Amino acid sequence: MSLTAEGVLRAYATMMNTLVVSSLEPLLANDFHYASQWVLPQIESKSAYLEYIVPKLDAIRKSGATASR
Repeated sequence: MSLTAEGVLRAYATMMNTLVVSSLEPLLANDFHYASQWVLPQIESKSAYLEYIVPKLDAIRKSGATASR
């Protein structure tokens, strides 16, 4: 996946549709920052983001939730 805006968005969309972080993980910088109104304080590293997002994706997968089409 290329590091263009479109490439990164496609990797993020793939992660959200497959609930697997492997498409996005290699594109994240070690000093990646993530901010959300639902997550306080701001996440300030790739490793911290992965520690946050992997369990979230697992919970969605285990819930049986699917994307509406």
